[in-house]
Amino acid sequence: MKASEAWSRPGATSNGSAFGRLLKDWRGRRGLSQLDLALATRTTQRHVSFIESGRATPSREMIVRLAATYGSIFGTVMLAAILGGAAGPWIAGVSYDLTGTYSTAFCIAAGCSLISILAIWLAAPGTVRAVAGRAQRLPTSCHSQHRLRSGPFD
Repeated sequence: MKASEAWSRPGATSNGSAFGRLLKDWRGRRGLSQLDLALATRTTQRHVSFIESGRATPSREMIVRLAATYGSIFGTVMLAAILGGAAGPWIAGVSYDLTGTYSTAFCIAAGCSLISILAIWLAAPGTVRAVAGRAQRLPTSCHSQHRLRSGPFD
C-alpha cells in the first residue's frame, strides 16, 4: 500500500487508528499497562500494542471483550454513584424530619466517605511495578548501599 493510499483510508493517521488512540488514552487514564489490559481481555500484550499503534484491527469479539472489561468496572461505579446520589438527599431529609438537624446526615456522609477511602485503599495494587523507561535508578555508591541496608536507628 502506498503512503498516499494510507492517508485516504477512513480513520487512518500517521500514528495509528482512531480506535487505537482512544484505547491507549483510556488505558493510560486508568493506569493500566498493556500487559494488564491483555490479561483482562485474554489476549497478548503484543496484540494490544498492535491495536493501539494501528498495525492490527481488532475483531468484533475483541471489541466486545474490551468493552466488557471496562464496562463492568465503569457500570459498577456508576451504579453506586447513582444510588448514592438518589438516596443521599432522601436520607438527609428523613434525618432532618426525625432529629430537627442535619448533623446526623453529615455524620452519615462522613462515614460513607471513610468507607470509600478504605475501599479505594484496599483496591489499590499492593506493589507498584517499575515500567521500563520510567523507573529511576538507585544510587550505586558504597555509602548509598549502606544507607539502603541500614535502618533509621543503625
